[in-house]
Amino acid sequence: MNGFEVNGSQLVALKKSNIVNRLGCLFEARKRTYFYDTGTGKAVMLDQKVKDIFENLFSPNSNAQEFCLKWKQLTVENQNEICSFLNKENLLQCPPLKKFSSSITDFSTKKIEIEQIILELTEKCNLRCKYCIYNDYNKGNRDFSSSDMTFDIAKKSIDYGFAHHAKHFAITFYGGEPLVNFSLMKQCINYSLKNAPECELTFSFTTNLTLMTPEIANFLVQIPGMNIVLSLDGPQEIHNTARVYANNKPTFEDAMRGLTHLTDAIKRHSSSTNLTVNSVFMPPYSVEKLEYINNFFENLDILPKTCTVKITYPSPGTIPERYLTELQTNSPSISETPNPLVEWMYKKAEEINFSECTKNLYYQQLQDVLARIHQRFLVNKPYETFARNGCCTPGQRRLYITTSGMFKICERIGDSPNIGDVNHGLDIDSIKKYYFDDYDAKSIPECANCWAIRLCNICYASCFSMGGINMEKKIFLCNTVRELFKEWLGLYYTILETHPERLDYMRELTYL
Repeated sequence: MNGFEVNGSQLVALKKSNIVNRLGCLFEARKRTYFYDTGTGKAVMLDQKVKDIFENLFSPNSNAQEFCLKWKQLTVENQNEICSFLNKENLLQCPPLKKFSSSITDFSTKKIEIEQIILELTEKCNLRCKYCIYNDYNKGNRDFSSSDMTFDIAKKSIDYGFAHHAKHFAITFYGGEPLVNFSLMKQCINYSLKNAPECELTFSFTTNLTLMTPEIANFLVQIPGMNIVLSLDGPQEIHNTARVYANNKPTFEDAMRGLTHLTDAIKRHSSSTNLTVNSVFMPPYSVEKLEYINNFFENLDILPKTCTVKITYPSPGTIPERYLTELQTNSPSISETPNPLVEWMYKKAEEINFSECTKNLYYQQLQDVLARIHQRFLVNKPYETFARNGCCTPGQRRLYITTSGMFKICERIGDSPNIGDVNHGLDIDSIKKYYFDDYDAKSIPECANCWAIRLCNICYASCFSMGGINMEKKIFLCNTVRELFKEWLGLYYTILETHPERLDYMRELTYL
């Protein structure tokens, strides 16, 4: 279909076919309706007559005969004008998906340059957060256990990473709660600093803060390139809703004590340690609840000014139904909103200057969303290249090493086929079978009919289980992703309509 000249009869033929909805979609901004074109990534503002035509063309509730009648109601001049524009901008010309762009041949013949290794220091955790993927009621992930990584496995993992390092190389510590095995973390950091190759080396980990002591904090903040993610869900009554100890006791006071130890150490040593808060937004969901949580973080003076605060929903399916019912019962005054984060971002987008980083929930959220749309795939003419959704190159961008020394794609992937181990390195055959051949064979029939294929951020971690790709899980996510990107496109173009100067900073922004 690529390169054809659009005319009225071909538009009717598109309507008759089952491929029209893979060519793009309509979305709404504050003032106007736009068309997103799959082939080029362009977003085109529609006037009323073109909007009526496109709504009919893409509506599942109209047929080819109805579209033909709608088309004939236009003057010949308007018909020619629409077709001329479509041809000039190369719209509705996305080529069919036959294969994804990268292959196992590309992977196995090039030099592997690992950007990050993630060491699972322990499977122990002193908390039992109600939304944690490792709770025994969440299937598809390991449960908590008493397993710890040995220094021998950690050393082999670090040596493997150093042998295949990229220019920027990160070592991340994971759990459970990594500070449960702080002695091993300290060994790994000291070993890495002593034996690091020529690269930009950084460290990171996520902590619930309850085990943070002045001694641990003083050690950490003096490590160059240290990044720490802090799990805090908001003010005391919200944080304690889900973040509890294994005996169900609240954790807020201990977490704040740990935070104080850490921030005091940063001040004491004039440290450049980077802090990020990761907050999980629990139901019932509302804009008012977001405002309340945001107010807490904006006024939390012990956080450094450079600290970034992020908020996310719990992973799908991680909260048991009985607990959801309990949450709703205990919060009868909250009027739940389906997707308050998007609604809230629309509101905040008109209020803030994006170039000023502040300690609030929406700054980073807005920046991530707007950057993804701003730096999307965008060309003048479509070409036959399609990325493998949001998947990274196995074993390269991230390499996760379990306590037993097995290699996995990343820390979020749960029970899934291993891709090697510390004694033998990457298993190319396993990567080829599960993460290229099986993924492609099962995904392409679905992706080939999706307008969001060039925007899609679904990755292996979102849709894999023990046997490999789980298409039931992936197809469920597909509908969510399509709706999400329509909302994000609408948000981006609403700002362009109302406050275009607020997107000027995007010119210097790099999105990963």
